[in-house]
Amino acid sequence: MLVSYEWEVYEEMKCNKCNTENPENSKFCTNCGEPLQNVSGAYQQNFNNAPNNQQKEPFYKKTWFVVLMCIFLPPVGLVLLWVSKKPRNMVGRIVLTVILALFTIMALTTSDEETETTGNTQNQEVVKEDNSEEEKGKKEEAKDIEETKEKETEQSNVLTVGSSFEKSGLKITVNEASTDFQDYENEYGWNAPTDGMKYIMVSFTFENTGDSDEYVSIYDFDCYADNTTMDQVFTLDDSDFMNTNLSPGRNISFKTYYTVPVNAQSIELEYETNMWTEEKVVIKVQ
Repeated sequence: MLVSYEWEVYEEMKCNKCNTENPENSKFCTNCGEPLQNVSGAYQQNFNNAPNNQQKEPFYKKTWFVVLMCIFLPPVGLVLLWVSKKPRNMVGRIVLTVILALFTIMALTTSDEETETTGNTQNQEVVKEDNSEEEKGKKEEAKDIEETKEKETEQSNVLTVGSSFEKSGLKITVNEASTDFQDYENEYGWNAPTDGMKYIMVSFTFENTGDSDEYVSIYDFDCYADNTTMDQVFTLDDSDFMNTNLSPGRNISFKTYYTVPVNAQSIELEYETNMWTEEKVVIKVQ
């Protein structure tokens, strides 16, 4: 705070009341009788009345500090505006107060919204993770069910000697099988298998269990030895059966012959039960 000093300076021996010039060293005005005061006395008196030290302004009331608080800590700056009474203009101080108050409210509101948004985002991420895990679990479960069905289908579509299979109105029974068939006519050696090969024979019975005719043919079978397709043989018996339309309730038995390697480890026949879906039955011979 600035302190102004007012020094009363009087002209020598001049009356302050009537401005009459008086002789030097006069104590009273010769005109009005007013006591006279010399210059040195007035100076000394006013000097003695002046404060010895100028009072310092606290740092928190200084303009630079108030401005910094208004910028970085608006609530604190708002309080200091009124404590330090800056600016001196009341209207300016009110305007700054309104601006800082609005700024503070907006800052707090934005912070709350960001916090809420962050919380919502985290919740959404947790929900997405939960949904993702749930979907993943459902997909794995569906996959397991599908694999189980496929295995069951594969197992149900695999026949061995003495077993039966019913599909599309036909009941198929594997009667017998020979993995080294030699009971055939070979008077002139014409029917003998080539070197390293042998014959196999599989006997079937087909029964029509449906309501309409079903086509049956020895050509519907494919033979595989160690997953390699083998040739079918038609000259090892006297049967002339090739194919027929089997009536409902009827059945027919026949044999099929194939040539396979002598050292074959796996011998299988495939029968296509449905030409549209290409579903097949596998008969394990060896």
